[in-house]
Amino acid sequence: MSNSFGVNESINIMFEKLENFLKTKTVVGEPLKIGDVTIIPFINMSFGLGSGGGDGTDEKGSKGIGGGAGTGAR
Repeated sequence: MSNSFGVNESINIMFEKLENFLKTKTVVGEPLKIGDVTIIPFINMSFGLGSGGGDGTDEKGSKGIGGGAGTGAR
């Protein structure tokens, strides 16, 4: 890929955003006190990420570049 803003830059941006999302309070919630019982919510989390890009020239000689990135969590 001739454009320096490519896969590496996309991955770095995704990891920065993911780091901000995955905080301790996201996985372990605030304790809830109900009478004599304390409930601490936990979640089962999984995530994935992907990134891609490309460049090329069409049959008329027009050049183009494109890229994309995405993350998902549940």
